[in-house]
Amino acid sequence: MKSNNLILIGSGDFALEVSDYIAENNKDLSAEELTITDIVSISKDRFDEICSILGYKPIHHKTLTSIKEKDDKSVLVCLGSPETRHKCYQELKKNKFDISTFIHKTALVSNSSTINNGVIVCPYVFIGANSVIEANTVINVRATIGHDVKIGKSSVISPHANLNGKSKCGHVSFIGAGTVIDPGCSIGDLSKVSSGSIVKGSFGDGFLLSG
Repeated sequence: MKSNNLILIGSGDFALEVSDYIAENNKDLSAEELTITDIVSISKDRFDEICSILGYKPIHHKTLTSIKEKDDKSVLVCLGSPETRHKCYQELKKNKFDISTFIHKTALVSNSSTINNGVIVCPYVFIGANSVIEANTVINVRATIGHDVKIGKSSVISPHANLNGKSKCGHVSFIGAGTVIDPGCSIGDLSKVSSGSIVKGSFGDGFLLSG
């Protein structure tokens, strides 16, 4: 089931950005209008600013257990840490929440690509032919995902990153802003690549790459 009523997980910087993207998409008369009915976060962080952007006030919850009528809502995970995203995603699946996908109207996504549930595709992203984006991943602003690229679940691809053709990114990994992964190169699960790096080889799980 896909609902246009959304529960946002998180009320920090990324949740603020996603709320703004949703509000912008809703201005497009050809798009399905999305309503953020609930926000789940331990602290309110930027909750008031999110409400100002939306023009209305969602219900704030500290835990998922206080959500009412969950069967009529979908969840969008707005957390910037791969590890935290993955833990949250597993909890949502365990509790049988419907997990939503969001693609901004300015993104260019190939019809032959595969975008799994829980993925957030931010403005001006390019996703090329035959690429696969696994569940619960974030593709941030102006990132470029080349043809035949594979990105594992619960990963975060930062703004202006460039994953060239046939490159691979493992599960629960972080790619810093402006990073370039050369064609055919790869990083394993639970890896991190610092901003501005160029990945010219293939690396296993748990690597921290810089430069």
